Amino acid sequence: MPTTFEDSRDFVYLSDVYVYIEQFGKKGHQIGRKIGDMLEILTMGYCYDFDLKDHMQTELALEGFTEAKHKVEFSFFKLNDDSNFIVNNNNEIDQDNLIGFIECKKVGVEVTVHSRTRNSDLKLLSGEFYEHGVNPRWLDRDLKFKIRCEELANNNIKIHITSESSNETESEQDNNSINEEFNMTAGKRFLITLVESGNLRIIKPDEKLVDIDGKVRLCHVFTLTKITDGAHFKIETCLTGPQTIEKAKQSALVALDVRKKIIGKWGKEQKVPEDNFQSILVIGEVSHWEDKSRKVVTKTIDHNLVVPDYIIIQAFKKFYEEWEDNFLNYINKDKLKTNNRVKELISEVISENDGKIFYDLEDLHFKKITKVDNKIIVDDL
Repeated sequence: MPTTFEDSRDFVYLSDVYVYIEQFGKKGHQIGRKIGDMLEILTMGYCYDFDLKDHMQTELALEGFTEAKHKVEFSFFKLNDDSNFIVNNNNEIDQDNLIGFIECKKVGVEVTVHSRTRNSDLKLLSGEFYEHGVNPRWLDRDLKFKIRCEELANNNIKIHITSESSNETESEQDNNSINEEFNMTAGKRFLITLVESGNLRIIKPDEKLVDIDGKVRLCHVFTLTKITDGAHFKIETCLTGPQTIEKAKQSALVALDVRKKIIGKWGKEQKVPEDNFQSILVIGEVSHWEDKSRKVVTKTIDHNLVVPDYIIIQAFKKFYEEWEDNFLNYINKDKLKTNNRVKELISEVISENDGKIFYDLEDLHFKKITKVDNKIIVDDL
C-alpha cells in the first residue's frame, strides 16, 4: 500500500461516507449519527492493537491552565515502575503525568430545506413545470432545469427533467444536457447533483448516489411527499459541514489550554524535543473542513490525523454483515471494551489496511502512534 494518501482534494465536497449512506434513506440518518462513534472505536481499537491501552483513559476531563475542564475521548499518562497509573492524594489519576490526548471530531453533511419549500411544499399539477437553478461560485456559470409533472395518478407520477444553461461552451453543454424521464411514488426521491468535473447528474428514484463517478460537490434532494390533485415535493440542499469552524475552535482551545498546563507553553511552535506532551486531533469526513478550519487546527494542535472515508465505510460494512439491522447498537466504546467480536472486526479493518488508518492533514503521509519510554510518538509509517 502507498505511504501517502492519494485521493485528496483542495476543495470541499460531500464525503464519500455521506454518498455511501445516502442510499439507505431514513436508515441513513441513523447511520450518520453513528459516524462519530465509529471514528472513536476505530481510534480506540488502534490504541488497543498498538500497545497504547495500558497508558490510556477514556472520556476523562482534563484540567487546563485556565482551570477549565475539557473532556477528551482518550488521554495517556506516564506509568510508575509497577506499570500502574500514578495517583494523587485523592486516589485519582495525577494529571501532572499526562503525556498526551486524542480528540475525535467529525462534521457531517447538513441537509437543510431549500428556500423554495421552506414554508410549503412545491406543488405541480399534471402538465405543470418548475424551473430550478444552481449557480455554485466554483462553476462560473448558471445551470437551469425544468422539472415537469407529465402524468399524475393516485400513487404514481411521471417526471420529465430537461436542462437549460447559460455561459457555457459547446462541450460543457454536451456534458450538462439533461433529458430524463422516470416514474416515482410517494416517499421516493430524486437528486440533482454536480460532480467535481462540473458535470450534472440526475439520480433517479431507483438509482444510488454512490454509483456515480467523481466527488459530489452539490446535491439537491427532491422528495415526493404526497400525491393529491398534484405532486407535492420537499426540496433540500446538502451542505458540507457548516459547523466545522466551531469544532475546530473547540479543539484548538483544548490543545492550547492543556498544553500550557502540562508543559507551560501555549503554542506548539514553542515546544522543544524534551517536552513530553502530544495533542492529537483525529478527524472524520475531512472533505467538509474548509481552509479556515484546517488552519485553526494545524496552527494549534500538534498532530491532526485524518481517518479516510473508505476506512469508515469498510468498518460499517463489516458491522452490517455481522449483525444486519441491529448493527448500529454495536458501534460504541463500551462494546469495544466488552464484546470480543467488536474488537475483532475493528482489528480486521486495521490489519487489512496494514495499520494505515491515519494520515496527516498537512503532508498526507500515513502516520503511526506509538509509545516509547512513557512518551507518545507520532511518526511516518
